[in-house]
Amino acid sequence: MIIIEKLEKIFGNRKLFENLNITFFEKGLYGITGESGTGKTTLLNLISSIDNDYYGNITINGYNLKTMKEKERREFRYNNFGYIFQSFNLFEDETVYQNIELVYEGNKLNKEIKKQNIIDILNALDIYNIKDEYVHNLSGGEKQRVAIARALINKPKIIFCDEPTGSLDEKNAKAIFEILKKISNTTLVILVSHDKELVNKYCDYIFDMKDKELIKNKPKYINYDEIFIVSSNEKSSGKLSFKYIFRNIKNVLKIKKGRYLLSSSIFSLSLICLGLTLFISNNVSQSINKAFGTIVNENSLLLQRKNQDNQISAYSASEIDILNLKKEYNEDIDYIGCKYLVNFPSFFVDENRFFIYKGDFSKELSFLTATSINEFSYLTEETKLNNNFYPSSVIDNPLKNDEIIVSLDYLNMEKLCKDLQIVRSYESLGEHLKDNNVQLILKVRNDNWNYSDEQLFRLVGIMQSPQTKIYHTNELFNKFVFEDSMRLPTTNNMLEVSYYPWVMKKVYYLKAKTFQTQLINKILENDKYKNFIFDSDNSTYSPSLCKVGELCHNNRIFVFRSLNDIFEHYIIDEIYKTNNKFSNYYYTTFYGYANYGNSLFNGFASPLYFSLSDKDVNKIVTSLEKIPVNNNEVKFDNNIARGYVLDTNSENVKFSITYDGAYRGKETLDLNEIAISSALASKLSNIDLLNKDIYLTLNYSSESNGKDIFNKFKTIKLKIGGIVDSDRYQIYQKPDFSIYLFRDFFEISVFSLIPQAVVYEFNEKPSEKEIRLINNKFQEYELIDPFEPINNSVNEVFGYIDLGLSVFTIFASLSTIVLLFVINTINFEEEKRNITILKLIGFDDLEIAKMQLIKNFAYTLPSLLTSSFSLIILSIFISKMIAEILGLSMAYTLPLSSFLGIALLTIFLTLISFIFIYFYTKNKENYQNLH
Repeated sequence: MIIIEKLEKIFGNRKLFENLNITFFEKGLYGITGESGTGKTTLLNLISSIDNDYYGNITINGYNLKTMKEKERREFRYNNFGYIFQSFNLFEDETVYQNIELVYEGNKLNKEIKKQNIIDILNALDIYNIKDEYVHNLSGGEKQRVAIARALINKPKIIFCDEPTGSLDEKNAKAIFEILKKISNTTLVILVSHDKELVNKYCDYIFDMKDKELIKNKPKYINYDEIFIVSSNEKSSGKLSFKYIFRNIKNVLKIKKGRYLLSSSIFSLSLICLGLTLFISNNVSQSINKAFGTIVNENSLLLQRKNQDNQISAYSASEIDILNLKKEYNEDIDYIGCKYLVNFPSFFVDENRFFIYKGDFSKELSFLTATSINEFSYLTEETKLNNNFYPSSVIDNPLKNDEIIVSLDYLNMEKLCKDLQIVRSYESLGEHLKDNNVQLILKVRNDNWNYSDEQLFRLVGIMQSPQTKIYHTNELFNKFVFEDSMRLPTTNNMLEVSYYPWVMKKVYYLKAKTFQTQLINKILENDKYKNFIFDSDNSTYSPSLCKVGELCHNNRIFVFRSLNDIFEHYIIDEIYKTNNKFSNYYYTTFYGYANYGNSLFNGFASPLYFSLSDKDVNKIVTSLEKIPVNNNEVKFDNNIARGYVLDTNSENVKFSITYDGAYRGKETLDLNEIAISSALASKLSNIDLLNKDIYLTLNYSSESNGKDIFNKFKTIKLKIGGIVDSDRYQIYQKPDFSIYLFRDFFEISVFSLIPQAVVYEFNEKPSEKEIRLINNKFQEYELIDPFEPINNSVNEVFGYIDLGLSVFTIFASLSTIVLLFVINTINFEEEKRNITILKLIGFDDLEIAKMQLIKNFAYTLPSLLTSSFSLIILSIFISKMIAEILGLSMAYTLPLSSFLGIALLTIFLTLISFIFIYFYTKNKENYQNLH
């Protein structure tokens, strides 16, 4: 029952009603007619609580809706009211069935009962055959029947009808009135219409609106026997299910796909720009830094001398220097000597021969030349003890400067005995030399210089040996011959190009008692010898003893003095005394273990191969000794590894002194031992390699004829003394290993191995204050963070890219916000009627807001998915392109930070758009638009 008391409504400057009193019973068809503008629809709005701006009282079944909160009013409407309008107010983009089903969203009936009830309503209204048709395809009469079905499905107590036949023809209008008549048998139906004929024919109660009053006509006889609607359903507040919301989204997207394709494309573009910005600023720069991290330890510092010359001006140490070294390190030095860096066959080009004289007998000795004098061997006590001399007494006393001993193999001994006409034995030859004056004469001549000379020696003894050499007890015997006797000029300037071609370059050496590395390291720790350079013997110094491409370990150390400022080894100890964090270091050199500039882009300067057998060494040499210029990359099996500074792959073998994992093996490694990482061990073999031999093959020379590259190799054998549990491909040894490996094992010239810098490795870098203290104290040196310029360069380059993308992202995002706002505004204007219908049906603001929010996310989700997929493709392409440009091996990782960024932007923009629309629509009833 509806009771209206003293109702007054002011519209603008006029009153529509004044002291209006009327009662509507619980059932029956009430018709209200009147001229346009008299307030029929306004009265209907007031009764149905669409309009609550009035004076007086309206109570419905004992409830005063005006005093209720909006949520309570909507819930009351949902449970008690049904609405039928002239303009139908259906959801045009949904089917007939879906429009009716919407009202059931908050009903607790089970699914099957709901479905059957809808079918019954559709059959009763004769529209079952169009249940799956979209509303926008229906005729006016069909739409009104659907509107009636929707109004009835929730079993309302009161149905409000505002001009329900105003848009229909006479036939459909009559049919609608007949339906409403049937409904009124069990339900209160209040109807507003201009069609007085139909009102008079079908309505039970008729009111005319005139002069601010309702004039009641005589009621007709009411027959309550014909029942149209069964008992009421159990109801609750309106809830919009996710199923309905997603169905609504699907329908809208299907119908308005062009609009959303445009907005999705623009939104996707802004998301891709943001994603690329984050990818470049985070993933790319991190990947580049990580890729550099495989070749550069980011926790490293580089110590180098300021103004260090790359071209070393080296002079041979003087005789006084050598004698001082021998005196100071006497327990480590066997003897001293000197070598003349002269090719004697071309030096004495016209004659360079030895002759043997005895009386009138003269015979050339083809196995001796001036080179034999230069490469004579000092007669040490060890040599005396371990060899046979004839006569044996020849070694009892020091030799005079004109006396020599010659070692002979058996064939040359027989030939000499034959020439001397004596029994062919070492013993008889020794006795003959003891009793006779047998002389050797060295004859040299260079006609271009108008130079010739003869030097006379007395052959006093023979040593049994497979090699032919001259021996003497004077450490500087060759110096006596060439300088004191022959008066040949010399220089100790290794770089000097003399005006006179007969000037000989001379260099002194030390013969160490043990492996030369130990003595060199000992001397280098002495500040007194900070400008000295020590080199191992090789084919340059001793061409007859050290063959090109072969190893020559005779423990001779050639000594030079540099006129340049070179790296001073003693500085290592001084820095350690200042700060004991500086304990882990290694040297980098131009040829050995190199780094380029200040970047610490480091590695073995020439390809160095690691293998476990002679067979693998032969495989390396055979595969690489001749390779095409245009196809010089040779692939090996897993049992061969390579270290090379120009390699950027993750399996490139590096050198380190710091164990980056658990260690097992010898506590202290010998000079001929190395530790290797478990990763390298796994590559070389699947067995335990501890204490096994390992071969290192150095590609020490490469030449090209334009078509092919010809490589030369040296191979050494070391022992694996330890295994470090590490996933890096590394070998480990003492700090100076990076020098002596090449100088003393591979016999590379020390002038290619002058330290360029010292690399300090830390678990955690020293502070800027600590670094500044070192730099201030040792001002001839500077500590550099090699990773900083890499980082800065990467950040600088990608900073500009970031800036451009960021500007574009901001522009695109702002455009997207505007676009979303415009689209949402258009959507709202288009859906304003639908939103009002939902409110009128009884769904509250939160339910409608929930639907709008999900819609917003549904509209932006395709953009998020599209941009995410595009970002993956673009990020793979960019990573590959940058890796190729930089020559780095970069492992691809998903740009998770980019995904997070675009997801957050999507959420942000969606929420911003939603919040605006929400507050824009909140409490805006706009019910007048429904009529």
